[in-house]
Amino acid sequence: MRTGFVIRIIFCLSTALFLASTTTADDAPTYSLTSSRRAGSIDRLEIAVEVAGTLQIDQPDRNESAPMRVAANLIYEERTLDVPAHQGIPFRSVRYYEKAAARVQAGEVSFVPVLRAERGVVVVHVQDGKPTVFSPQGPLTRDELELVDPLGNSLLLDQLLPEGPVRVGQKWKHSPETLAAILGLEQITSAAVTSELTEVKEGVARLEMQGRLTGRDKGATATVTLRAKYWFDLELRRITWFGLLLQENRGAGLVEKPFQAVARLQMKITPLHEPKHLSDSLLEGLTLEPDTPLLLLEHRSTAGGWQLVNDRRWFVISDERDRAVLVLVEDQKRLAQCHVASARGGQPPERVSLADFQRDVQKALGKHFGGFVEASQAVNQRGYRLYRLVVQGVVDGVPIHWIYYLVASKEGQQVVVAFIVEAEHLGAFGHSDRELIEAIQLEGADKPGTHSSAAP
Repeated sequence: MRTGFVIRIIFCLSTALFLASTTTADDAPTYSLTSSRRAGSIDRLEIAVEVAGTLQIDQPDRNESAPMRVAANLIYEERTLDVPAHQGIPFRSVRYYEKAAARVQAGEVSFVPVLRAERGVVVVHVQDGKPTVFSPQGPLTRDELELVDPLGNSLLLDQLLPEGPVRVGQKWKHSPETLAAILGLEQITSAAVTSELTEVKEGVARLEMQGRLTGRDKGATATVTLRAKYWFDLELRRITWFGLLLQENRGAGLVEKPFQAVARLQMKITPLHEPKHLSDSLLEGLTLEPDTPLLLLEHRSTAGGWQLVNDRRWFVISDERDRAVLVLVEDQKRLAQCHVASARGGQPPERVSLADFQRDVQKALGKHFGGFVEASQAVNQRGYRLYRLVVQGVVDGVPIHWIYYLVASKEGQQVVVAFIVEAEHLGAFGHSDRELIEAIQLEGADKPGTHSSAAP
């Protein structure tokens, strides 16, 4: 009996020692990194972004590179409005910006975009993985939109966290949709990006993300190598710090020039118990849904003379002296180009006939002129006289439609607007010309207080 008991004891000890010596990672502790973010959560964000690189610029006889530098600082309070329980429900937050400013240098051109105080409230609306940023206080400018929609959208950082418990050293992949939304790309074509729980120390889970991806944005192909670190507070159940180092090589696109750049971002997130700015009374009466008028963008001519409110498919690629060039981009295609030229001190509209305008247009098109499809005149809701000409022709064997407008106020302010549309894009282009023309306001032509920030 005693011998058998001893044998059993020895067997059990041997088994225990064997199991202890062969402990695997499966026995390591696991950590749940599920975010506690909920509707009503309040955070204070401090973000610094630095970009340095080279931008390709066109010269009359050659291409050359120019240095490019960007430094941006953002401070805002963010109140989460909706956290979806399942797909199809929008993810929303509202922000109050205490500071949003940048300094941009591209070659010899420099400018300092700043978010206007009257547009300091901004909503982030994410539907089906696609973020939309707008101000419920009125249309933003393109510069303001790009300023408040930088790398690393703070509302979406939780999407980087793993779905289930993980161990130190465990990795997980990120979906193309998540990467596209956080990096501000329209589409990810290939990606190999993973995160890893590298350490848990003093109540903080430290995570690292790295990898490479290829994506597309406004017709340009972007190759990105990235490395990021982020901290998850196990008591607060929130990401409290995020740092990103990104190297991007972007080719020529429909809007931007090719560039190579290294971007650095640091984001500090401080959960708050009470809002300092985003009170119920502040939000009362504001439209927090992405209604079409709030998604429009304002643009004022650099040289003055006119301004407009346009939809986001239009990009201003040049605005110098008395001329501006816009392009219409949709589904990675350039549907049209638009030229706006001021005609200050022009003749009163009653002295310019439709026939005169037709002769000027035919002369300007020269050998490309094929014939007039339409010629009409009207007065719009602002009281401007409009001459509209539709012309067909051919350029380098490609059928083209030109749509010309002369827009003139009673006071004599005038602009000539020319839309250039390849015949194959006419269907997709639709009535985009009429929408843009109705949005043009000639400076000094309207009585004070009559300007609306939304298109008629």
